[in-house]
Amino acid sequence: MIRPADAYRRLRPEAFVMCARLKTSLNAFGRIGAIVLLAAATSAPLCAGDVESWNEVNFQFWNKGRVALRARGVLRWRDHLGDFYDRRAGTEVRLTVTRRITLSGVYLLRDVEYAKGLYDVSHRLGAGLNYRLLNRRSGGLAGATNYERDFNLIGKPGLNRLKQSVEFEVPRWRVSPWIFEEAAFQSLLGFARNRVRAGIAWRFSEHHGTLRVAYQNQQLEGSAGWRNSHAIFTQLSLVR
Repeated sequence: MIRPADAYRRLRPEAFVMCARLKTSLNAFGRIGAIVLLAAATSAPLCAGDVESWNEVNFQFWNKGRVALRARGVLRWRDHLGDFYDRRAGTEVRLTVTRRITLSGVYLLRDVEYAKGLYDVSHRLGAGLNYRLLNRRSGGLAGATNYERDFNLIGKPGLNRLKQSVEFEVPRWRVSPWIFEEAAFQSLLGFARNRVRAGIAWRFSEHHGTLRVAYQNQQLEGSAGWRNSHAIFTQLSLVR
């Protein structure tokens, strides 16, 4: 028979470990929260009508050896969820070269609103290089370089874009803080967009599912100069 005192001694180290993990997670959430508040405070004035909703689903339905196939879907709303202005569907093939390097190819079919209530279909082809720069218990750092080519855009013969992104995540058992930044360079414009996301990644299944939720701030160059926008970003990634 185990006495209460012996049971307490056995459980005490595990309790200390759980408290230490909780404290570290709370500190990480505090740092991410400070970044989000700083980004919001230094950006353009924010009103309810400025907040968009960006939603993305990735489903890996086939994997054999080093090759994997994914299906992708994107839905975007704005104006109090009253304007459904961008939807995308496509496929992605990924080739694992090493434990740190992955190559990817993407095709997207886009249905985009180019004027109020008027939509048109365009096509996008892309190729990417994904690489993991740091993989430690204290944090993981990854980068990606992607080239995109858009076809059949309204009023444009075609568009080339080069995107460079970096992502930092503080790995935790279930919920991990993460931050993402992407810079885009576009033909005829040069540096045309900067996008920052800060939020959490929830792994509800160790090998089969991750949900990311984040605040997003985007600065985009247009015909009237730079425009600032805000969004709530969600990304659901599933693996068969």
